[in-house]
Amino acid sequence: MNALELVALIARRRRRSSGLDMDTLLPIIIGIVVVIVVVAVVIIVMKKKKSSGANAVNADFNNMYGGYDNMGAQNYAQPMNNQFESFQQPVAPVVTAQPVEIAQPVEPAEPVTPAAPVTPAAEPKTYVKLVNVQTGATYEAELGEQLTIGKRDCGITIPDDNSISGTHCQIYTYENNYVLADAQSTNGTKLNDYKIETPVFIENGGILGIGKQKFTVTFEKK
Repeated sequence: MNALELVALIARRRRRSSGLDMDTLLPIIIGIVVVIVVVAVVIIVMKKKKSSGANAVNADFNNMYGGYDNMGAQNYAQPMNNQFESFQQPVAPVVTAQPVEIAQPVEPAEPVTPAAPVTPAAEPKTYVKLVNVQTGATYEAELGEQLTIGKRDCGITIPDDNSISGTHCQIYTYENNYVLADAQSTNGTKLNDYKIETPVFIENGGILGIGKQKFTVTFEKK
């Protein structure tokens, strides 16, 4: 039931109770309705102004302080985001350093005196000695590769004997043995009273016969 129906109902009841006619009540009813409508309009307008004013105040407040709030929120959110990002980053594993062994100081080595060069020992040389069986005369010379015996310009020279040729015979080594050979002498060469035709081995104590003379042969290393 709205306001008009309520007013009409009240008017009918009053009319019935007071006996007033419709012509008298109609202006009253219209006036009451107009008053109600005006009051309602005023109330609506006041509410709109109040709400619009509140919205304007809120807008000004938000414009004034909202920027600070946003800035604060951004400034607060940024370090938090940075911390969160740093927290999200993987952490490198911690490597335990191995203990380092400290090298002991090395004592300087004593200077080494270079050894004197070793001179190789000279190999002994072989010498041939002839001792005349009749007179005891002695002749000696180095064997070397070959030793010649005669009365002229030989390794062992026996002068003043026409029975001995200029180069009568020779002695040399062959495979660690001593060899006696005739040098195409006039009277030939003998070993132990045997005339040789080809080279023969000769040993210590052998009797060498050249011309008319005999000699005991000895080999010595010096």
